[in-house]
Amino acid sequence: MDNQKQLQLDEKYYSVVANDIIRGKQKMSLREMQLLQLVISQIAKNDTELCTYTTTAIELARFLGIHKQSLYRDLDQITDKLMSRVIKINVNGKYKKFNWLHICEYDPDTKKITLQLHDSLKPYLTALERFYSQIKIETVLSFKSYYALRLYQLLVCNWGESGQSEYTLTIDQIRDFFQTEDKYKLNRDLLNKTIKPALAEINDSDYCIIEDYTENHAKGKGSPIESVSFRVHLCKDAEYKKGILRASEILQHLKAGGIE
Repeated sequence: MDNQKQLQLDEKYYSVVANDIIRGKQKMSLREMQLLQLVISQIAKNDTELCTYTTTAIELARFLGIHKQSLYRDLDQITDKLMSRVIKINVNGKYKKFNWLHICEYDPDTKKITLQLHDSLKPYLTALERFYSQIKIETVLSFKSYYALRLYQLLVCNWGESGQSEYTLTIDQIRDFFQTEDKYKLNRDLLNKTIKPALAEINDSDYCIIEDYTENHAKGKGSPIESVSFRVHLCKDAEYKKGILRASEILQHLKAGGIE
């Protein structure tokens, strides 16, 4: 194969994508998303073509945290599903479908996996000069749920593009972003299964502080929930987060004493 490279299993790499990809309509499992972001992280800044990457199944499973006993079965399922996954990207006001992968092969003799992103995604993955977001693979692998990782992507995207820190998401926007379709028909179930645990996991991470979560009702408490609101403060690492939290504690202490 032309342009074939070894897949670098390095947590210090960054997945860099156009913001249109983050805002695109997509649905997959956490492991599928993590593998996809790992492949995307291999793209160098000056790359003009999408290369083919190979690695052994054992090394990839170890990197993704897949149990050795089920690694071949799990990787087979993950790669099979990724081959059928599509993303819908807003192109000039209309959503257009793109396949994520062009190649996804497993060789039982060499026990190697070969992956290549679909060439149609090249404008959203290479030669990016503006309106893009980057997330460290270490961060990608730290999340335990797909909803948390997807929401974190959106927060990073909006923070980098406009500095947005305050959010109000309607029930319809939450359903659309997470692509829950007919799941969780009750609004309360939707929130309890998606946005609330996602925000809790993000807040427990080293990378973000979530504040002032509020559920907004149509006509006061007891009526249907229309939207949720919250504030976000992104943090570059654990020490930075500790500093922000400590400063907040000091400020609250001063306010309690009548000093602002």
